[in-house]
Amino acid sequence: MYLREEAKVYTLSMTVLTLGWFRDIRPSSVGQIFNSLSQRLSTVEHLSLEHKASIEEDDVAQFDVIEWRKLLGSFKYVKTLSVDDPLVEEVSRCLGLDDEEHPLELLPVLQEFTYPGNYDTGDALTWFVNARQNTGRFIALNALSLRSNPGFSESSDAMTESGDAWSSDAWNEKWNDEAWNGDAWNEAWSNLDT
Repeated sequence: MYLREEAKVYTLSMTVLTLGWFRDIRPSSVGQIFNSLSQRLSTVEHLSLEHKASIEEDDVAQFDVIEWRKLLGSFKYVKTLSVDDPLVEEVSRCLGLDDEEHPLELLPVLQEFTYPGNYDTGDALTWFVNARQNTGRFIALNALSLRSNPGFSESSDAMTESGDAWSSDAWNEKWNDEAWNGDAWNEAWSNLDT
């Protein structure tokens, strides 16, 4: 956990390992983890979803849109959402709303959605953005293009269409100034209640 003292911004990085027989962990399992932390997670403003292992096509087909919606529903105050591949298609599908749902039910204060530019987000994300705009809530879509510089790996380093460098390390540096140890992390969590 990191703290930017002047802004009182906390960053939590959670890694769920899916090795061996644990590869069957699905968003429902992650959703249960986040559900137990929902009170704390309701204050998160910047959310980055990454998947570091390969997902086989059969695995992707088994992801449940309802579970993704439960997972994202834990984050009531997220303003910026950054989604790495191969999760873009799943999250985009999750954001596509049913006719009976109000467009502000999921991620009600979302202002920016960032995703790899090599993905077609499809009609679901377009519908989501248009529905939000109809309620007066505009969302900026940022498609990242892969950097052609051979010194950068395609999986972690990219640049925005405006040319700004982006990577998970750069993102973390943007929001964080100093690393915290376990005691400071626990103290920061306890201070969120006040």
